[in-house]
Amino acid sequence: MLKLNPKINATKNRIIESLGLLPLWVTAYNVLSEGKDRRVDLVQYMEDQYGFGKLYKFGSKLKDGMLISEYEEDEDMEWLASHDTPVGLVWYFPYAIIALPRVEENDYFITRMD
Repeated sequence: MLKLNPKINATKNRIIESLGLLPLWVTAYNVLSEGKDRRVDLVQYMEDQYGFGKLYKFGSKLKDGMLISEYEEDEDMEWLASHDTPVGLVWYFPYAIIALPRVEENDYFITRMD
């Protein structure tokens, strides 16, 4: 289920529109993974849906729903929305940045999909 951040000063529709196709792809991933013993790789699935080549993994980190950039000059970003999946919580940020859970690495694959 998609959950919007109540701290964001924007209408529900505005936030959802800003997320573009990403939540639709995550929802489709959830349906595809439903009832399966072996999960489809979420990063690979999103890369296939994206269709513009390999996704680049950012060096940023996720802490308490905040995106902490690898660069000092970049401000931390508040999450816009989150999404439950069979492999963990997906986080959405401004500028089409998304954090995809990587259970096997106990980490997130953070990338931009615009």
